[in-house]
Amino acid sequence: MITVKRVQLPVLALLAMVAVLLFTIPRQLINHYLFVRSAIALVDRVDIEWMGYTSQKVVALTFDDGPDPRYTPAILKILAEYKIPATFFLVGTNVRRHPELVRAEIAAGHQVGNHTLSHPHLRRLTLPQIEKQIAATDRAIAEAAGVEPLLFRPPYEELSENILAASRLARKKIVMSTITVEHHVLPTPQQKANRVAKMVFPGAIILAHDGRVNRTDTVAALPEIIRALQAKGYRFVTLTELLQHNR
Repeated sequence: MITVKRVQLPVLALLAMVAVLLFTIPRQLINHYLFVRSAIALVDRVDIEWMGYTSQKVVALTFDDGPDPRYTPAILKILAEYKIPATFFLVGTNVRRHPELVRAEIAAGHQVGNHTLSHPHLRRLTLPQIEKQIAATDRAIAEAAGVEPLLFRPPYEELSENILAASRLARKKIVMSTITVEHHVLPTPQQKANRVAKMVFPGAIILAHDGRVNRTDTVAALPEIIRALQAKGYRFVTLTELLQHNR
């Protein structure tokens, strides 16, 4: 008579669970390791700057979202009055509408950078879509002023794997910021200027805006900011000059 040894169901379930863990956990760990390793390698290959590494009292003044005929000419006039260089991160659609303002920025000795074609949330876009945003803006700036920007600032200062990859493929240096002029809690120009003066440090990258929404307060705060920082011994430089300390 043949007898069959019975195996209880809980034991079979336990063996099945062990088998699944043995085959899936290592694979998951390996995949996670490969993803992290590739992400670290990508970040290592992409230039991202938040400040200039220097003890000298130098800062870079930057403007996003222009050019805009409501605010850019007034800002250029103030910068010329104080002999201050700045860096303008341009939106491609605005460049197409107002190429004369881009030429005026460059003629005045200012630097320009890429701020995408339509100012979208890049984290929501695919890699090819981000590449198109950057490339189209490069073309618009080249057609307007005959220069190709080397610097790139993502709208809303967002970062993602696709943003890093697109920047790398376009051979751009990503430049973020350390101090923002516009602040919803501080409504008056004088308060905005006081905040910048209080937060400033050597190598700071100051972010302001000259487009998209009402920037009247920014224009009004700009002379106050310049005077306050100059009184503290600071000198304004372009981003290229500031970031040379990071090499």
